[in-house]
Amino acid sequence: MSHAPSAPVIQNAILATDGSANAAAATTFAGALAWSPGTRISVASVIEAPNPGDLSVTQWEEQELADWRLIIEHSYATARQQAMSEIGEAADVLRERCPGVAIEEVLRVGEPATELLSLARSTDAGLIIAGARGRTALERLLLGSVSEALVAEAPCPVLLARQTVNDIRVVLVALRSATSADRLAEACLRLPLPAATRVVAVTASAPRPPVPSGSRPLAPGKTEALLAAWEEAERAEAEAAGSRFVERMHAGDPGRDVSARVIRGGLRPSAFETRADIAPALLAEAEAIE
Repeated sequence: MSHAPSAPVIQNAILATDGSANAAAATTFAGALAWSPGTRISVASVIEAPNPGDLSVTQWEEQELADWRLIIEHSYATARQQAMSEIGEAADVLRERCPGVAIEEVLRVGEPATELLSLARSTDAGLIIAGARGRTALERLLLGSVSEALVAEAPCPVLLARQTVNDIRVVLVALRSATSADRLAEACLRLPLPAATRVVAVTASAPRPPVPSGSRPLAPGKTEALLAAWEEAERAEAEAAGSRFVERMHAGDPGRDVSARVIRGGLRPSAFETRADIAPALLAEAEAIE
């Protein structure tokens, strides 16, 4: 797999795990990628730290440890043992499926998002892979906020896994504009996709422009003409974004099977539909192309 100079191969990555089903899916996905030899993957888990104020002054003095994180780590031996077991299981999967890749096991104590972001910066990570949710209802809520924080603040792309994928056959890339086409093409070129993986860029054009409230009705036939012109311009913009994506991908990875298509945004067109309504159409397209 070749890469354009502006899209270097990922040298360091992070796989966040917590033993949940989604974390297992993230591990399987990471194992299905075609990592370059010499890549380092940090398999990381975070023991969430309670408020250090919960520890008495006596505990601080008796243990004579200046770093409260170490005190918590010693205080939560069971949690530490479980986390290390979960890290080890995920690391073993990657060692088996990713020969030539350096696997590092990392355990941190603190607020999960903060610690993972810190790890990403300190290792100069080019990609973070994590599960979308945790095990229990509370963990699903907490890890949902963690994943949102990673997406919002990480210094690199973040990939969230929900379902187990043993092989990556097709990747759907949702475009919005020519600018996003360049950015997403570069991200795809950096992602270590297997050589046989097909990339399909999909741009959804909104079927109707938003109608301002209180606007005056137009003359007969005028509304239809304006809507037709608007939809034609929308489709032309969508096609241009797709063409730009394909061109950028072929320049960086000539052997990759890449295509682009335009779909009609929204499953139930109406005069009040906007770009915000295209998510169901994208999800339906993702299911259709598997």
